[in-house]
Amino acid sequence: MPVVWQIRLKAADGSLVAVIDDYESFTAEKYVNAKSVYALRMSGQNSKIALFELDGQLEFWRRWPEVGIDWTKEIEAFHRNEDYIINVDGSFTFQSMGLGYIDLTDRRIIANFTASAQSSKSGVAESVAKEFVLEQVGASAGAGRVTTGLSIEADGANGDTVTLARFSKNVLGVLQELARVGGGDFDVVGTGPATFEFRWYDGQLGTDRSATVVFSLPFGNMSQPQLSIHRSTERNAVWVGGQGEQTDRLLVWRTDAVAIAESTWNRHELFTDARNTAVEAGLNSKGDMLLDKNRALTSLQFNVLQTPSCLYGKHYFLGDLTKAQFDAGSISYSATKKITGVRFTVNVQRIEDLSVGTSDV
Repeated sequence: MPVVWQIRLKAADGSLVAVIDDYESFTAEKYVNAKSVYALRMSGQNSKIALFELDGQLEFWRRWPEVGIDWTKEIEAFHRNEDYIINVDGSFTFQSMGLGYIDLTDRRIIANFTASAQSSKSGVAESVAKEFVLEQVGASAGAGRVTTGLSIEADGANGDTVTLARFSKNVLGVLQELARVGGGDFDVVGTGPATFEFRWYDGQLGTDRSATVVFSLPFGNMSQPQLSIHRSTERNAVWVGGQGEQTDRLLVWRTDAVAIAESTWNRHELFTDARNTAVEAGLNSKGDMLLDKNRALTSLQFNVLQTPSCLYGKHYFLGDLTKAQFDAGSISYSATKKITGVRFTVNVQRIEDLSVGTSDV
């Protein structure tokens, strides 16, 4: 029996208004620390089209009983765009496009003056992330800015210590920055009719399965692996400039001594302006973020193949840590890989095409 999909359409108030099983096709994608997206195509004559409304919600449920995968909610998203298309053959198509609930954080900026407690923060990443969401998106965002139905998970005070000032920046972008350096992932999940919760996942969104889920050519779950070692854009010494002028300016160097020592000529420098920062810890944090962003890249890329012993939705899930192995000639390499994206495409014959994206940890 093939994979079965069901799409549940809700009104803006979260009430279920239709189960859509008469769609033509759809593509749905979900990612770690980024917006899910979907594009759903239906006949333009379908009466259910009238039930779509701005910020109504769609849930994409997947089941594959033949391999033991029960109903699983893969993607939940807001309806945002609609297209009405007259095709070459004269047929009429409706298309709904939308974004996952993380989009709620993309709808707000950090709207407090520079150096205020709301725009400048220091602490563990989970606490900082939740403070930003509370103050800019959630209940403390102020008149006209509070997001109806959004709650914030209790703070577990996890993650690495960070210091940053982000006046006027987009909240989602700041959260993504925190996730890159803070030792965790985040999401906004549905908890009921038109209710949502911002969550932080210490370590990673999923489970560490690197000891049991291994991608390699001999296992048949990998194709076209490519191992890349790129140093051309490396920056391993960052000079950070804080408050002050000329000789009174607060300046610090942040360096990666190990990378610099790999070659006599391998010191690559970068300057960053942090003139709104008056404390050395804040400069250190910004410098370390840039070191991480501009580090040398060793990356193993490959296509993930589905096999009976290594299936998405049964043996591994979005956000999980896995292992990948590369062996060719004298080159042997293994790396921990996070499952960072999943893309489903279901055509008019109800045949599913699944692709899985990974990234280095």
